[in-house]
Amino acid sequence: MADPIQLSEALDALGVPNATAVADSIAAAITALKGGVAGSGDTLKKLSDLIAAKPSSADVSTAITTAISALVNGAPGALDTLKEIADALAADEGALAALVTTVGTKAAILDTINTQTGTAYTLQASDAGKVVELNNAAAVTVTVPNTLAVGFNCILSQTGAGLVTVAAGAGATVNAQAGLKSPGQWGEMSLRVRANIGGTAAAAVLGGGVA
Repeated sequence: MADPIQLSEALDALGVPNATAVADSIAAAITALKGGVAGSGDTLKKLSDLIAAKPSSADVSTAITTAISALVNGAPGALDTLKEIADALAADEGALAALVTTVGTKAAILDTINTQTGTAYTLQASDAGKVVELNNAAAVTVTVPNTLAVGFNCILSQTGAGLVTVAAGAGATVNAQAGLKSPGQWGEMSLRVRANIGGTAAAAVLGGGVA
């Protein structure tokens, strides 16, 4: 924008009376019109450019829709809002709590050690998933009862000097590829129940034993 001196000279050249006063008035009017607008928008050309660069409502709508789609990321229609997700979690709260309890129970018995120091021990259902350590200087007999459920499994570990022999209780059977005795101190055998017809005929398989 021309300053007041330039305006005054231009007006004087045009023969306008009181050119200086008129130039000052014009400059003051322009300043008032701008009203402190920043330099990036203090001319009609700059204002026009700013308006042209401003996104349209359609552009804004498209950007919002794209952002929401990215957030949803292909979630099914029944779970594509925060309200629906919150309702689903609330409805499944009981099931989730039960699952957490079950997982916690399984984790608690994983690789738990049951130490036995006698010369005879009968496996219990609670030994499932445990390491049963047999620690005695004399020979130890471990009995497999006929009531152990299908899927029962444990590790039998000879930590004492006495050899461990696995025996089948009444109604139960124990099968092994090699034998039913531990290989020696610090030797371990695996035992699992593969079948139990009627719940009173546990059929177990022993691994790691010797004749």
